[in-house]
Amino acid sequence: MPAPAAVALPDVQANLFVPRTVTGKVGLTFTVRSSRNAPITFSVRRDNDQNCTTAPQVRVLEVGTRAVVYPVPGASPRVCAQDLETKTAPAKGNVTFTRELELAPGEYMVESWLTGFAGDLLVKVPAAPMRITVK
Repeated sequence: MPAPAAVALPDVQANLFVPRTVTGKVGLTFTVRSSRNAPITFSVRRDNDQNCTTAPQVRVLEVGTRAVVYPVPGASPRVCAQDLETKTAPAKGNVTFTRELELAPGEYMVESWLTGFAGDLLVKVPAAPMRITVK
């Protein structure tokens, strides 16, 4: 039996913040905002293809070629601990997830999303992609 597909979550949106130009490691801040009148708890697992991070998941494309540079194509997935990171957004509040990437100098589009559980429901909350320059 196939795994259930992640669904969109009404009244929840995400924003990705990445500095437009960076030197060195790229810091990502992913904020999930809820407009619900009750708290909502997000539980996210470590991702074998995302260097064992929990959230946000990212895909980085080289501008001009659309070549995927992260996650590294063809790389063997890691075996990660299966613990969950749990964060609760208060009523009409938000939660933030952060991570860093190391990218070679260049122009990139960073796509990002959160995949995990909101209560007992498997959800996917995407953010708008951002273009960055790594020097």
